[in-house]
Amino acid sequence: MLRFLDKYVDRSDFEYCEMDTDSAYMALAGPDFDSVIKPEMQEAYQHGLQGYCKPGLEIEADCLHHWFPRTCLSQHSKFDKRTPGLFKIEYEGDAMISLCSKTYIVAKKVTKITSNTVLTAASLLRRAKTLKPKRLQPKRRTYNETKFSSKGISKKTVTAPLTIFKQVLKTKRPGSGFNKGLRARNNTIYTYTQQRCGFSYFYCKRKVLADGRTTVPLDLILRPGREKCEDVTETQVSGDFSKNWDLEDENNVNILNALLEESL
Repeated sequence: MLRFLDKYVDRSDFEYCEMDTDSAYMALAGPDFDSVIKPEMQEAYQHGLQGYCKPGLEIEADCLHHWFPRTCLSQHSKFDKRTPGLFKIEYEGDAMISLCSKTYIVAKKVTKITSNTVLTAASLLRRAKTLKPKRLQPKRRTYNETKFSSKGISKKTVTAPLTIFKQVLKTKRPGSGFNKGLRARNNTIYTYTQQRCGFSYFYCKRKVLADGRTTVPLDLILRPGREKCEDVTETQVSGDFSKNWDLEDENNVNILNALLEESL
């Protein structure tokens, strides 16, 4: 994905929000993905989407021309969505909160208008109740549609996910949820309810900066004691030490590691 973004999208037009094994959520400086493609790369980008429209032609992800499913024909689009390696747009929203690994939410405002089917059903219901005839008008309703992930907590028991994520982000305190289910024990079925603090604010994989949004790699020493063995000389290990060398001594092990790396 980074190879495509560096080639087709300017780095000032996107920012990563969440990444998993096979998915990546990012904020774009435009209404959709096509609008942030570099002007000089628009022709190559559109050619990959519509330039291979041949009957029976099957494409593969090659990191050169084929990045997304083709949009030329409906049958090609449906077929390419099942092709491994191609990027598929999973969800689009207006706002996103990423608390920690596998704990995020994407929200967008959706306006829904009452359908004619609902109006007809309401009119028939009033007639069945012998109510006074009334001309029903369609209503507009705006609400937040969300897509979220809460590892360790059943999504069915979360009633207001956007409110929970906002509260955790504001208070910096973990939020809790419930898990409900069935469990077999001694030939008997039991129900259980478990409360768990699954909406954690703490993120341990990267260092979160003061703005609460930008992250940098952790400044950790993965090999403690390495700085002690950088000045190792041959005089420290000269002679035949195979008999009296204590391999349980951490200092001796560090010296051997340093000599092995120098020889390689």
